[in-house]
Amino acid sequence: MGLIDARELVLDQVTSLFKNDFEIFENNEVVGRITTQGGLGSRLLMGNREFLVTELDGAPVLRLVDVVNFGRDTYELHDASGALLGTLRREVSFLRKRITFLPADAGDGLEVQGNFWGYDYQILVRNEPMATVSQKWAGLGRALLGGQRYTVSLAHTSDPRLRQVILGVVIAIDLMKAKDQRSAASSSSS
Repeated sequence: MGLIDARELVLDQVTSLFKNDFEIFENNEVVGRITTQGGLGSRLLMGNREFLVTELDGAPVLRLVDVVNFGRDTYELHDASGALLGTLRREVSFLRKRITFLPADAGDGLEVQGNFWGYDYQILVRNEPMATVSQKWAGLGRALLGGQRYTVSLAHTSDPRLRQVILGVVIAIDLMKAKDQRSAASSSSS
């Protein structure tokens, strides 16, 4: 069984300052990793940020690209072969934030419901829950350094593409929240 076949995953952030790397656990064993790709210099010079999700043996599962734009956060999700799965975008409407996923093919979009900025949300397809995500206590040391821990409970589905998209959504929401925290911190210090 691989990372995409798991029913419950724990994503544990291992770096948070200039990278957003995670180890992915199933039943208290590491089954995969999320690593920040590219050098710090290119990211500081407004380059796209990329994140690679791999099995424990290094086999790629998903690539997430944080596309540079001026406006809404936009992320591209690519499968292991590099094919575009779809685009995730933060939508801002009156007093409400939401995330939309536009599939690259004619497949179903998805909806995120709940408090995704507080990490307690569900990912639905056609109003049917496909995953539940919740934040867990990562320990005092990790919390002081900004480390996060999430539990992702996946509904029984045999569609590996949907599972890839769900992982991409969880990563993108974490990135959006980190951007919001940095923005709030810089505006409060000015």
